[in-house]
Amino acid sequence: LVEILSSADGNVDIVLLDIDRRRIFGPQVPALTASDIIKKSLLLTYSDGRIWAEAVKDQIVRLLSEQIHGVPIVIAGDHRRSRLLTLMLLDYGADVTVIVRERNEEDDYMQATTIFAQTEQPQDHYVDLEQAEDVIKTAHVVVVWPSWGQWFDGEIANNLNTNTIVIDAGIG
Repeated sequence: LVEILSSADGNVDIVLLDIDRRRIFGPQVPALTASDIIKKSLLLTYSDGRIWAEAVKDQIVRLLSEQIHGVPIVIAGDHRRSRLLTLMLLDYGADVTVIVRERNEEDDYMQATTIFAQTEQPQDHYVDLEQAEDVIKTAHVVVVWPSWGQWFDGEIANNLNTNTIVIDAGIG
């Protein structure tokens, strides 16, 4: 990133930089790195993850014809951006259940979202794979967004109703 930004500075009018943190490669705070390097060009930043979460939310709202309040929506996955999606759907009044792979992942996920939940028992909206079948059967929308690996498979999909909308945000 440093080499690319150094080459671009002054040779382009605007540098548009995705500031999402990369777990495997790149600087942990790309906006700070870029602001140290970019002096002649205009630096603009955005979050690809936030844009993606917002786009998924918008599509759900459109697919449900704006009738989202109280609708059972399942997020099958533990991707960190699915947490943002959960919060946005809760703001719309959806009944969101998140499927996490293992019970111990539930606590981390819950801490990031429950303070915004509109239910009295927000912790009841997190289930592990053992309980996935029950929530999948009642879902109007299922968003598949795991952080790694492929685990939303045919066995889980067999529990979908014929009218359930499935959104692939990372099935693999």
